[in-house]
Amino acid sequence: MVYMLSALLLAAAVEPEDAVITLRCQVAPGVVELSTGVAISPRHAVTAYPLGSSPYVYVLDSGEAVAPDSIIICPDLRIAVIRFPDELFETYQLPSEDLPEIGQSLALVGPAVTGIQRVDARVVSRHEDGTFLLATDNREGLMGAAAFDSEKGFLGLITGLTTVRREHLQTSVERLVLLPSQIWCLWAELALFGQDSDGLPFGVMAIAHTQNNAGSPPAGVHILAVENDSRAWKAGLRPGDLVYSVDGIQIYHPLTLMGLVLTESDTLTAVVWRLGRTRNVSIPPPPE
Repeated sequence: MVYMLSALLLAAAVEPEDAVITLRCQVAPGVVELSTGVAISPRHAVTAYPLGSSPYVYVLDSGEAVAPDSIIICPDLRIAVIRFPDELFETYQLPSEDLPEIGQSLALVGPAVTGIQRVDARVVSRHEDGTFLLATDNREGLMGAAAFDSEKGFLGLITGLTTVRREHLQTSVERLVLLPSQIWCLWAELALFGQDSDGLPFGVMAIAHTQNNAGSPPAGVHILAVENDSRAWKAGLRPGDLVYSVDGIQIYHPLTLMGLVLTESDTLTAVVWRLGRTRNVSIPPPPE
């Protein structure tokens, strides 16, 4: 597949720290919160967004604070793309479409009191909602940190901390939650190019579905409504369908489906679960 982001923003591989920025947000009078952002274009950064906070600002080396001119938020994924009025970033890193592998070592880069810190972590497991759980000896200050692989690929953002029960040892451990870039990179692409993400031209209303047990539908995107005569309707999608794979990419969230159907220039093949059976649905590219 060829996506607009890859075609229009060709950035050479950089050191993880080079593309990571520290964002400042005043959450209360005299209280400033620091968060990690990753520059994904000369004027855009992506960050894990704490809902309810005031907008972030980026502080230049000179000490000048630059406020964004827009922030595009995905509330259910708790991430945001921040757009600045001018080109601030000479070095940026595109989100990777690759997924981490179980046992893989990752570098987590986030803010620290003295600047930017880099912490090693290991991928322990994959959750049924598409996130990954990471083990690390140091979790301090890593909320919102960016995860990079050994090839310097930007694999995602740390969006939380969860407790995992280890039944065989009768103990519990804390794991960092990694939201992989594959889930949101196409949504970020649409945000970069200013494309409206509301009221899908594709013609569906959908929500994320997490598998409850072995007998239930698989994790994927549950189609709630399909507009008559839309691209989705003509492709054969109907309310109640569950899309869990598109061209071999596991689909966990409507944003991923939206990004694929709005940016891909070739016909896509979606695997759909309907009434206990799977079927293939061909989705033609958007009309020119």
